[in-house]
Amino acid sequence: MKKEFSKIEKWIIAILALAIIVSIVIYIVSFYKLEYASCPEDFGIFGEYAGGVVGTLTGLISIVFLYRTYRIQVEISRAQESLQQSSQFETTFFMLLSQQRSILQQIEGELTDSYGVKSKHEGYAYISMLRQNLEIRLSDLMYEEVLISKENKNILKVKVHSLYHDLFQSHASQLGHYFRHLYHTVKFVDGSSEPNKKKYVDIIQSQMNTDELYLTAINGISNYGRKRMLPLLDKYSFLENMIIEDSAVSRLVTIFYPNTKQKTVNNNMKNIVFVGGIHGVGKSH
Repeated sequence: MKKEFSKIEKWIIAILALAIIVSIVIYIVSFYKLEYASCPEDFGIFGEYAGGVVGTLTGLISIVFLYRTYRIQVEISRAQESLQQSSQFETTFFMLLSQQRSILQQIEGELTDSYGVKSKHEGYAYISMLRQNLEIRLSDLMYEEVLISKENKNILKVKVHSLYHDLFQSHASQLGHYFRHLYHTVKFVDGSSEPNKKKYVDIIQSQMNTDELYLTAINGISNYGRKRMLPLLDKYSFLENMIIEDSAVSRLVTIFYPNTKQKTVNNNMKNIVFVGGIHGVGKSH
């Protein structure tokens, strides 16, 4: 909140104060040779002069202070309104975030493992099995690496969707609910008036594990999320913390999420520092 006087206010107050001083000086210079008045009427005339000149100018100064008080009250009101809006936003945001985690914990379904055995899974285990199943489906892309390029983006859209479609349809009631709520949560942040929207989007993705991010990335490339979900994910680099070991999928993310700087296993290896030393010496380097 601005508490200091503006330059215009300072100039107005200075001019009015100078006018008061000049008025008094002019009066003294005009009558300093005269003897002190002995008639009460003369003091009355002086009082009228002082009240008319000094009082008027002082009133103008008070108007400046009155305007300043009004402006401060407006700023306080705006600050309170902004604080209230921010508080309402955070209340709704964390409620949506809590609901998103609740949806994950409640989803469940049957999946067939690599040995052909069907079993029921729920929550994180369910998402993990879905990710493994999807990885197997996308492994077909390993045999068509020449196809994975920006020039073939339209072909890749069809290819990825066809590989993802059957998995999604088999678990549409679970995945559909999960991704719809995730989309509306991110959209809520994007449509808000918060100045630092990415901070809140980062909070959303920080609650998600690698399996969730993997499924989210492929869902965004497919027809189910390409038009609305993918642009939001890429806008806020939603997948930047997803570690991808599959080179084919890593290249897919690079093509369809150009604004996202993804982390790979090789990139993480660059940040590993080996610390060793000679046993029994007590020093290491």
